[in-house]
Amino acid sequence: MAALVLAVVWSDAGVVAIVVAALNGLPILGLLSLFALCYSVLWFRVFGRSQLLTAHKLRLPWRTR
Repeated sequence: MAALVLAVVWSDAGVVAIVVAALNGLPILGLLSLFALCYSVLWFRVFGRSQLLTAHKLRLPWRTR
């Protein structure tokens, strides 16, 4: 459940950062918002799999051991 909350918070923060960056013309904030959205995708994956990801799975998520 905590992973879902983190995923939603990070995705909301990413969307808000995109809006603020677009309205104020801040390209650095736009790049940081992409990081927040990617991080939220990782948390959604943790929630979907109901397990914590190892460092190997974070680096190479398309490969499985």
